[in-house]
Amino acid sequence: MAPNRHLLQKAARRVGIHPTTQVLVLGHQKTGTSAIASLLALMTGASYSQDPFYQVDRGSAVALREVTTQPEKFAAIAAQNAGLFRSQIVKDPDFIYFLPQLKSAYPGAAQVFVTRRPEDMIRSIIGRLGLPADALEQPATALQKHLPNQHWLAVLGGFNVEESNNGEHTESPLAHSAAWNLLHRWIECNRIYLANRNEMHIIRYEDFCQSKASTLRSLTALLGLRARHDISSSLDRQFQPSGRSRAGKLSLDDFPSAAALVPTVLEQLDAMGYDTPPAAKS
Repeated sequence: MAPNRHLLQKAARRVGIHPTTQVLVLGHQKTGTSAIASLLALMTGASYSQDPFYQVDRGSAVALREVTTQPEKFAAIAAQNAGLFRSQIVKDPDFIYFLPQLKSAYPGAAQVFVTRRPEDMIRSIIGRLGLPADALEQPATALQKHLPNQHWLAVLGGFNVEESNNGEHTESPLAHSAAWNLLHRWIECNRIYLANRNEMHIIRYEDFCQSKASTLRSLTALLGLRARHDISSSLDRQFQPSGRSRAGKLSLDDFPSAAALVPTVLEQLDAMGYDTPPAAKS
């Protein structure tokens, strides 16, 4: 991700510190959060901050790992980097995993949850990273030299946090495959949404792609915001770097190391209104 890419692309008209953040856009990486949040900011003219955790440490994942092991530090990191964490619209896929801290740091902010089928999320990730699909059958550490930064290592490596006998948290070895970790993260992301669905507005990326303008207009109304600008010329803009490889269509069967997670994936897809593949139901 290029530094301040959302500024270079004019994904928001203004960026600044606001005492009251109005909207938080949540969801797993490569589910469409950047496009939806950026276009929402353009439509409403709101200030916008994209991926504050990444922007704080420029891909080193220091802040992310610190909050993963010590969630109570979320508020302090947000306060120390208010220019990144305080805009009218803030989007960060990693935020979903710290929901209690998020509610405390952003009282009253509306939450938009963006979801996408996991096989398409994974296809987009390997395209972004220039990896073949079968590479994800390896642990993330085996792929480290192919990754652009430590933040992607954290994503492919999963949470990997264990609690020792004295209550302290330590990182465990990255024993699972990257595919297992990605599906596990996706499951946890959706579990949090499903447990808090009455407090969140959900957008399925597939529905958004079918009707971008009407989806954004409906979302703007639901959030109590005003659509100030015509964004028709920006609807198909690329808001994230294009992929370095193009993987073909994937299915959950392409990742045998994550087979044990598939039943849970299918249950969650059904709960969020997706049709599950006939072969997977049988």
